[in-house]
Amino acid sequence: MKHALLFGAAALWAAAASAAVSGTVFWDTDGNGARGAGEAPCAGAAVSDGLNVVRTDAAGRFTLPADHGKARFVSLSVPDGARVARHWIPIGEQGGGYDFALTAWAPAAKGAHTFIQITDTEMSGGEQPHYRAMAEDLKALAGAERAAFVIHTGDICYERGLKEHQALFKGLGVPVFWCIGNHDLVRGPYGEALYESLYGPAWYSFNAGGTHYVVLPMPGGDRRPSYTTQEVAAWLRNDLAQLPAGTPLVVFCHDLLFTGERFDYGGVDLVAHNLKAWLYGHWHINRIRRQGGVLTVGTNAPEKGGIDSAVSAFRLMRVAADGAPSSDLRYSPLPKGEPARDPTLWSVPIGGGTLFAAPILAGGRLLVGTTDENLRGEGGVTAFDPATGKRLWRAPTRASVKNAIAGDDARVYAQDDDGWVYAFALKDGAKVWESKLPNAPLPGLVSGVTLADGVLYAGAGQSLTAFDPATGAKRWQGGGWRLREGTPDRPVLADGAVILGSHWDALCATDAATGKLLWRKADANFRFRGSVAAPDGKTVWVPARESLFQVEARTGKILRSKALGFSVENGGQPLLADGLILLTTVDAGLVALDRKCLEERWRLPVGEGLAFSAPYSHSPMRPIQGSAIRAGDTVIVAASDGCVHAADLATGKRLWRKRLGTPLLGTPLAHGGRLYVADLLGTLHCLPLE
Repeated sequence: MKHALLFGAAALWAAAASAAVSGTVFWDTDGNGARGAGEAPCAGAAVSDGLNVVRTDAAGRFTLPADHGKARFVSLSVPDGARVARHWIPIGEQGGGYDFALTAWAPAAKGAHTFIQITDTEMSGGEQPHYRAMAEDLKALAGAERAAFVIHTGDICYERGLKEHQALFKGLGVPVFWCIGNHDLVRGPYGEALYESLYGPAWYSFNAGGTHYVVLPMPGGDRRPSYTTQEVAAWLRNDLAQLPAGTPLVVFCHDLLFTGERFDYGGVDLVAHNLKAWLYGHWHINRIRRQGGVLTVGTNAPEKGGIDSAVSAFRLMRVAADGAPSSDLRYSPLPKGEPARDPTLWSVPIGGGTLFAAPILAGGRLLVGTTDENLRGEGGVTAFDPATGKRLWRAPTRASVKNAIAGDDARVYAQDDDGWVYAFALKDGAKVWESKLPNAPLPGLVSGVTLADGVLYAGAGQSLTAFDPATGAKRWQGGGWRLREGTPDRPVLADGAVILGSHWDALCATDAATGKLLWRKADANFRFRGSVAAPDGKTVWVPARESLFQVEARTGKILRSKALGFSVENGGQPLLADGLILLTTVDAGLVALDRKCLEERWRLPVGEGLAFSAPYSHSPMRPIQGSAIRAGDTVIVAASDGCVHAADLATGKRLWRKRLGTPLLGTPLAHGGRLYVADLLGTLHCLPLE
């Protein structure tokens, strides 16, 4: 019945949109929502009926024709330095009067300002504890940064999420704006009907700090919307025509609709209107790049791991007085105070954060790959003296190095998420060669590189490439399969086959000599790819969802399988040691299986995660994102709880635990009686092996 009332009201408002509507915009100095004597009008404010856009006169008055089929709302383009209880009024709701009461909001005054993007919270499971914790962190961040506003870029999500999500933000203390996502187009008379009844128009604009912000709707989704791109573009032309020349423009939309340097929305050239940035969600990734002069910013959800194992995050954006935007990604949950750490032999800054690019040793150098989550030039490879931690050199890359690097006696190899592959000289970090892979701009390459038998394997899908490591010459390129979503997988060689997967797609095998596709497994178990296969002779062990499979490398034939009862979608690779298969997990710690019978032998628990990256993982999970390593009779893991854990290989008895205090997502490295671990926030630690 509630749905019927809501949708019925939407239909009533649409039917009422046949005559002109009028109202006023005024400064509500006493904050009571009604215009009193002496309260000043707001002249020059832009108001829209979804197509037509007018400005208020000297008395704060406006009149809109509301003479088109999508005239369901009167929407105020909130002026700089102002806030309003609700920037939209359904046509017909006020009986003909449409008044907007503004109050002063200093964080949005003209000049430099900040805002926070969140996205893809997908609150379809109700108001669970991790959602409440996210809202508390958001409130703290918005207050500390004096945010002008919060923008949610869509997938709120489905009927239940749409109805329940707003309650989380009561008392946030900051204006909140919303975008419609593909999962927000739901059952009803038209796809956006429920969204409109709760969140207002699916396209609108507002202002803060001298920048004009435009919200555009998702072109399609789970149900068909009533709007078309051309209808929205007609409004957009009218909206932008109201702006003074040179006004900075930022667009919010659930998806990135353009992958090149042209941003032509239904015939509207946004670059010609001084487009500075386009912020989106949808892909569950943390990805930032420049497309010509436009900054495009994709952000993962703030309360769960991303589809490509991106870390849960808030996107804090800082906007200069001239409208130039910059990013300050904040991994969530936000840290509570300074981390407590156990002593180390040494700990040094790397120069960028580290995701899954575990430290490696090559040619006497200790090497680590770094991320560039904010487009500050922090992506690259850094070399250290393994004895002292002294930085020897840093080799920059164009974008983030998110996964495994490789090295030999002369060079180190890395791949960034824009699809560039690099070889750097071990001696001094000088670039030896580079090659651009033919990957699509989205989702980005999160997979690592592998050096095996004198060949460097990089890329994924159609960009999977076999390189001569000395010269960069291509032996073959193609792989015979596509990349759908990113994954922290990396190429694995077994019996002349290259095994690599694509998330939400398949696990594939490519002939290592020719680049021809050997087989592709896309059933429910294999299409969710977050883990790395482990070679075992002519077979590979494949963790997949909550199962383990032994698969013939060249044929794809499944030889054995085991239902595990816990998730292994974590980016780790099984460790085969002394008759055991050691699995790192999302929710069960480190688990040892008997290699013959596949029965569980022991389990080592870890603490609750300080950050979440495994797809859709969230508090109170206890993830280990990387792989286990062996040091003599000890097995070691680095976990998202900020600790390094060690256990007896035979029994699983805990031997020691070292707390480093920040999330650890990569695999540790043991060498020469020492253990090297890189953390998410960009510190390299050296511990004694006990």
